[in-house]
Amino acid sequence: MELLPPADPLWTIPQACSWLSLTEHALRTMLRRNQLPAEAVVRIGRRIRFKSTTLCAWVERRSA
Repeated sequence: MELLPPADPLWTIPQACSWLSLTEHALRTMLRRNQLPAEAVVRIGRRIRFKSTTLCAWVERRSA
């Protein structure tokens, strides 16, 4: 049997806010203004999750 790579953990809004050091209001504003990378945002019905590795890579690219 072939092993699959580990899944990219999905962060909730509070988890992403904590890691980004943002308020929930600021993060939701960034979402509405499309200021976050689309590939990092996962919508599951009305819920919003973030791909942690994609979000981390985006922050590193912006700070470089």
